[in-house]
Amino acid sequence: MLVDGDTPRIVAVKRVIEGGETIHGVPILAHHVRVTIEEIRDPQAQFTRPQKQLIHDKVIHKDDDMDEAEDDPLSKLMTRLPRLKRASLELYWDLRVFGLPPHVPVYITLPDALKVIGGDKMLNISIIQLWCMYMDTIVVDQGRSSMYKFVEPQTIQPSSNTLENRQHYLQTWMDESKRDVYLVPYIDGSHWQMMVIIPKQCKIIWFCSFHRKMKNDLRTMLQGVIGKSRGQLVQILYPKVCNQQQDSWEYGFYVMCWIKTIIRAVITDDWNERFKSTSPIPEDTIRQIR
Repeated sequence: MLVDGDTPRIVAVKRVIEGGETIHGVPILAHHVRVTIEEIRDPQAQFTRPQKQLIHDKVIHKDDDMDEAEDDPLSKLMTRLPRLKRASLELYWDLRVFGLPPHVPVYITLPDALKVIGGDKMLNISIIQLWCMYMDTIVVDQGRSSMYKFVEPQTIQPSSNTLENRQHYLQTWMDESKRDVYLVPYIDGSHWQMMVIIPKQCKIIWFCSFHRKMKNDLRTMLQGVIGKSRGQLVQILYPKVCNQQQDSWEYGFYVMCWIKTIIRAVITDDWNERFKSTSPIPEDTIRQIR
């Protein structure tokens, strides 16, 4: 990506990506190219907003960009890139979100922001944590805080936590909060999945955009918490049909979309009736999530 001035210079490195019929909700024409930002070399450079302006139009000035950003969250995020390049953004969750004191902040970095803007790479755990923090505010605003809670995704990962610590966190959080439904983003290797835990029914609904089954070690860990307290086997339910992703990077956005759907529609049962499409989540829906 070049700036055409007295001294042309490279301000960003982009990568052409194949597939897709729209970008930012606008149809891709034959002479258009779909790209994603790989590296920003000059964050102060003025640049176009392709979702608001045709590719062949003149460069928009910075003041116009700021006005535009007020109506477009992605554009607004792009105006924050220079700040993120200087330093990561530190955020602390409220104790009510995960039932854990925020000893370590959630760090939102420049690469995190670029992944959200580009919309074609795997999301880091910090973005999923931030999404849970945001959706918790929606739960509170809806007056559903007695119904839904979240499980902190980093604390239940086997790679950095012992089995005893993971089980202790889940058991303590569920015993203290006593909610009907717990929304649990879970990353297996590099693939985001999601659980909906309903302790009072000793039931777990499993969502995976690759349609994979829950692994035995995770089932055993959950049985040691939910099943033990109820004195019965945990029932794992797989929605008969579930959105199936097309590309290799989308799963984080799928988990975010499922969480939003459950909370907005106040879903607590009838999972097979509520989730009955194997179609990929539409690109426009993913853009709304971004």
